[in-house]
Amino acid sequence: HLAVITLEAEAVWRSLGADPTATAGFVGSLLRSAVTNLLALGVPTGISGPATRGDAAGIAAHQDALPEGAAELYGFLGGKLLALLRRG
Repeated sequence: HLAVITLEAEAVWRSLGADPTATAGFVGSLLRSAVTNLLALGVPTGISGPATRGDAAGIAAHQDALPEGAAELYGFLGGKLLALLRRG
């Protein structure tokens, strides 16, 4: 559910002191770009990040830097994507 990802991302940015109104704008922009690329280019070309490079350590490092709720979500989704990409 994109709503969960959106709410967690906004919470992370707010926890870092970002303005709530601006946060909604740039999280929305990131989501639109990600979905546009995914739909236009497919997997794996339309995605980026450590899973696309097979970088489990990168996923773990990103997860460690996030607050608890976002970290759990990021770890699950990143791990799942990594496994799917490895399967081909």
